[in-house]
Amino acid sequence: FEIGTDLRLFQNRMGIDFSYYNSTSDEQILDIRMPPSTSTWSGYLNGGSITNKGIELLLTTQPVKKANFSWDLDINFAKATSHVNDLPGEIDQVENSDSWAFNSIGEGASFLDGSVFGIYGYAYLRDDDGNLLLNEEGMVQKTTTFQNIGDRYPDWTTGITNKLQYKNLALNFLIDVSVGNEVLNGTKAAMVYYGLDPMTKNRGDSALFVGLRSTGVNDADGNLIYEENDMSVVLDQNYYQSIYGTIGENFVEDASWVRLRYVTLTYNLPADWFSDRISMAQVNITGRNLLVFTEYSGIDPEINTIGAAVNCTGSLGIDNLGTPSTKGFDFSVRITF
Repeated sequence: FEIGTDLRLFQNRMGIDFSYYNSTSDEQILDIRMPPSTSTWSGYLNGGSITNKGIELLLTTQPVKKANFSWDLDINFAKATSHVNDLPGEIDQVENSDSWAFNSIGEGASFLDGSVFGIYGYAYLRDDDGNLLLNEEGMVQKTTTFQNIGDRYPDWTTGITNKLQYKNLALNFLIDVSVGNEVLNGTKAAMVYYGLDPMTKNRGDSALFVGLRSTGVNDADGNLIYEENDMSVVLDQNYYQSIYGTIGENFVEDASWVRLRYVTLTYNLPADWFSDRISMAQVNITGRNLLVFTEYSGIDPEINTIGAAVNCTGSLGIDNLGTPSTKGFDFSVRITF
């Protein structure tokens, strides 16, 4: 269902458009990865249940309205979740994107009782209290199977559009904001593997991992006995290529961002410059994707490595040796006769 309201206030100088939606889709057509014993890569099943719910708010305002100057401000806010309620059989995740990151450190997946836009990859081996479980030499270990290590979908997004008009001159610009989305940085994984990332400059140094080290001895129930680690290991090429560089958890980053999407400067040429055959002449200069502010270490937090070529949830949030969004400038002249 969906409910909402559309309000106009102060002689239409403020508008509020709000909606809340909540829908559940059952019996999805799922492309399921099949075990090698079936002699096929994937198969289709009907099943599962997904709930999509969220809010959308559009606020339109005109804070300033004078004879020669006006300011229009529009704010669009959205918060949405996509939750997997059920999957067929005993399946607890569906690999719903063919976009893998470098060295198979992870991929996109949907998780039972979790997000549709999850990240599926290797994590550090830990006990139930979160302590690292190290081998007998004091080296970190990874899980034997992929785990849920992130969520590519943002907690909320917003767009802020401004239009400033002074006589014949107008300035328009859009600021986009995305908060809470994570990215699997396969580009950084490649840089680490080839020894090009700055963090690998310490290769050859020794490090002591804080965690529990295996003693190699089992208790009466057959479980390994662990003790506080007191052994250092060398962070050599093998560590970065075969251990650290294969753990997807190391390369999941917060990719929240603020982006200046575009800026457009428009000038309407005075009508008395032209003959009666021309009713309007306008000059536009637009800059696109001019600035981005983010803590993400990759080239672009709004990454979509392969884009439409990948099915289902696509390659959203998978940075696999991709390229940044282009910065562009447009110039146009519009004449109305």
